Amino acid sequence: MLFKLVESCHKLYFDSDEERHRVIAGDILYAVSKYATDRFNSLAGDILPLVFVAKHDTYERAKTLFDDIWSENVAGTRTVLLYQGEIISLASQHLDSARWSIKHTSAFAVGDVVTSSGTGISDANAKIIWPALEKALAGKVRLFEFYLPLDIPKRVSTCFLKAFAASVVPVIVKSIHI
Repeated sequence: MLFKLVESCHKLYFDSDEERHRVIAGDILYAVSKYATDRFNSLAGDILPLVFVAKHDTYERAKTLFDDIWSENVAGTRTVLLYQGEIISLASQHLDSARWSIKHTSAFAVGDVVTSSGTGISDANAKIIWPALEKALAGKVRLFEFYLPLDIPKRVSTCFLKAFAASVVPVIVKSIHI
């Protein structure tokens, strides 16, 4: 029963055109986290990725609400690594959204996954993050200019450089040979 409620919150958040519907989804999840903590924790794998993405919402009220849910139910930044695959998968699905606010929110969530991962991004994690980061940045470098920290070169591990080289270098070589 609660799983269907969580699915409804996903649909309400991502499929509605109105900001108030995103706030309503947050209110529902906040109530579940406050009054049914054990149930919330049993579905954390489905709820927390949505909360993480939604805490980057462009609408301030929704952003604050989801940020409160995140801060009250998560112990630290290591939780991002725990749910990284689910977060990236959810954000990637909505990077092509027709609605700018959802696209922007998803792009910021991908950027926050990178910054939360710190310098210890493994090759396996980089392979998960890179396609979403590349898609989020796709010609929109100014979007992250103020969001990603200035020490991003320190955070970019060699595995990101390998992924970058694997995706960009063949395109450059192909364009030269044609």
